[in-house]
Amino acid sequence: MIAITLLPFVDAVIKVYMDETGIHDDDAVVAVAAYVSRPEHWLTWTKEWDNAKRPIKVFHATDCANFRGEFEGWDGEKRDRFVANLLSTLPAHELAGIVIGICLDDLNDAL
Repeated sequence: MIAITLLPFVDAVIKVYMDETGIHDDDAVVAVAAYVSRPEHWLTWTKEWDNAKRPIKVFHATDCANFRGEFEGWDGEKRDRFVANLLSTLPAHELAGIVIGICLDDLNDAL
């Protein structure tokens, strides 16, 4: 995940957290997603997120989906309840979500 702090011409600071998927040779789609907000909103969201993800120390969606890492031994029902609770932290805060995806076959055809 990448954190970027932007300093525009006005007295405002925003932070952007980004992540990508589909960067391996056999992937059909490349996507980049980001959440944007002011630092004070990130601070309150982070506290709620950290509480919601307990007992998980570092949340990796791929581990969660595939019952690996800290999710080893979980069943689908437990995982789904955990994710529903975790995801509810996003709309409760002033975060703007952005995503873009590119189908690599279509891109190659266009080029």
